[in-house]
Amino acid sequence: ISLHPNVPAAISLITMKWALFWRGLKMLVIAMVAPELVAGLAVRQFQDARALAKEYGFSITHAYFFASGGFVASSGHVVAAKEQLDDTDMLEAIRSVDVREIMSHSKPEMIFITLWAILWLCAHLIIRRSQNLAATQLEYATLAFAAMNVITWRYWRYKPL
Repeated sequence: ISLHPNVPAAISLITMKWALFWRGLKMLVIAMVAPELVAGLAVRQFQDARALAKEYGFSITHAYFFASGGFVASSGHVVAAKEQLDDTDMLEAIRSVDVREIMSHSKPEMIFITLWAILWLCAHLIIRRSQNLAATQLEYATLAFAAMNVITWRYWRYKPL
């Protein structure tokens, strides 16, 4: 299941651990029950990030990072409201951050491991089909989840993990 949650709000460490646990559990349940909702969310976030990037002249990665609350002003406040981008100094500060620096904190290796597992499943199903062996409903359900993940990844490929 592919999820790219936004940056969590700054709260105490103990509270944050529980908040992140419950937040992750809720997202996991939603993704397992209705993966098409996650894919729809990815499409919507991509459209919003593309519009934001076009309007303010920075990359889609910058737009995703901005929208998810990743930028923090020197005062310690999160920069996530479009009104804050009316300040030219703030806008230039965001533009000056290199995309590679934003993406350097991501962990994309899990995507490659998952893609390898999907390819393995597809090869397994093709070989079994060529030998006239039946596939299980679980394998087909897994393939359907994988298809939804591919759609989701397509739209979240520039979103920092």
